[in-house]
Amino acid sequence: MLARVSTPLRPVNLFACSRNAISAPAKRTIGVRMASTSSSESQASFLTSRTSLVAISTFTVGTIAWYTHLYGTIPFIGQVSANSPSEEGLHPTAYPWSHNGWFQTFDHSSIRRGYQVYKEVCAACHSLERIAWRNLVGVSHTASEAKAMAEEVEYPDGPNDQGEMFQRPGKLSDYLPSPYPNEEAARSSNGGALPPDLSLIIKARHGGCDYVYSLLTGYVDPPAGVDIREGLNYNPYFPGGAIAMARVLFDGLVEYDDGTPGTTSQYAKDVVTFLNWASEPEHDERKKIGLQAIILMSSMTLLDNDDDMNKTLSEIASRGIKARAISVVRTWAFNDVTEIPPTGVWLRVFHENGTIELNTGENGIIRLDRIVRVAEQVGIYVLFSLTNNWFPRVANKTQPLLSRGLNGQALPRNYLSNDYGGMDTYVKRFRPNVATSDLVHDIFYTDQNIRNAYKSYAEFIVKRYSNATSVIGWEAANDPRCNSTLPASTVCNPQIITKWTADVANTIKEADPNHLVATGDSGFYCVDCDK
Repeated sequence: MLARVSTPLRPVNLFACSRNAISAPAKRTIGVRMASTSSSESQASFLTSRTSLVAISTFTVGTIAWYTHLYGTIPFIGQVSANSPSEEGLHPTAYPWSHNGWFQTFDHSSIRRGYQVYKEVCAACHSLERIAWRNLVGVSHTASEAKAMAEEVEYPDGPNDQGEMFQRPGKLSDYLPSPYPNEEAARSSNGGALPPDLSLIIKARHGGCDYVYSLLTGYVDPPAGVDIREGLNYNPYFPGGAIAMARVLFDGLVEYDDGTPGTTSQYAKDVVTFLNWASEPEHDERKKIGLQAIILMSSMTLLDNDDDMNKTLSEIASRGIKARAISVVRTWAFNDVTEIPPTGVWLRVFHENGTIELNTGENGIIRLDRIVRVAEQVGIYVLFSLTNNWFPRVANKTQPLLSRGLNGQALPRNYLSNDYGGMDTYVKRFRPNVATSDLVHDIFYTDQNIRNAYKSYAEFIVKRYSNATSVIGWEAANDPRCNSTLPASTVCNPQIITKWTADVANTIKEADPNHLVATGDSGFYCVDCDK
């Protein structure tokens, strides 16, 4: 049975010095066999051929679709939408929010001020049903401040010993109160309009922060010729232009505790920041974990010896990173070479005669033993990948990037991930009499000798660590696809890789029923997709 293990974890080289290189797979080679035709047919006009008609039609449809995507209308036909631009609402300006960047977090002072604006202005009509008082603790307020604010509100509770309901002061676990007891009361107080709950308003509106900010600051007099019925207000950013909510933010309306000048734009900025946090309270933590993962995976690739390995894994555990959902480290359980290197780690050598020699020495399998042992000591799990699909290439995709850097200087072995071998190493060594230009990558999945060689090694590795408590599972391959250094054949399809995965997964589970098995794929199989 296949149990899918999350695969966004990037590979970590724990047994040799390396650096990650982004690899681009070679393009698929498609063979086309042309049938014999008469001379008149061979001289047919390009413009009347079936292929050219399909190509022109595809180009035309694609161009129209792209134009429509950019401008919202079909070219030469004009506006076909049932709504006019004014009915759709003015598109908001994109503002440089301080939390928009990959590494930027919320301005928590702004969140605190935004809560004050919400409380003094917005809370009279709008609820915030998904936010409890405890959610404010450590974000905009201290625990004592949040507790004091909660106690200012009375909540119904009960029944008591006499079976009666009663009112009590709020607690941190209570949710912020709604201004109305039910929807009917809300509509009755607002001329039939229902003020929306603001918990997810930023995510619920196209344009997000930009739209809400523009709406709050966009109230103007209606232009000539536009009639707004009584009880409504004109705002060009609202679809249709007529909105029941009147302008609510004015200069000097709210006096900030921290002395920030009270202007309409400042109020709008702060309350939008607060509402963005309310709709995505995990925002900062998510980015923090992502940054930790990037730093961790980047530093782990530089491990060169046992001391580095011990120190790094110990640091991960001692700093509590594993408690932050980064408790699994993925690394290669293979290191394939075609010649035994004079120095460095290698696990197997593929000889020219098709035989494979396993290195059980200190610079071989023993290295994996140490990884498993140290991970167990520090409380970290290891996910082993059993082979690799990829091979880094230079930008023009015609020369493999082997042992020299961009400056031409020789690089140490294992500096680049192509030094670790993988699927194409199997293919080239098991088809020594076939020219490289005639080889295809996907025979790795179909050639029985190659499959047996892979399964023999996989069975050896998983049996060796079948009882290891620090191993969380096995990855059949890193990102298996139809092509890599070698191109794909014309018959490769998802079913070929799926059948291979199922077969090797059964082999792995029979050898080790104690751990998970992951496919290692990216969720799709694409012959010509870049990595």
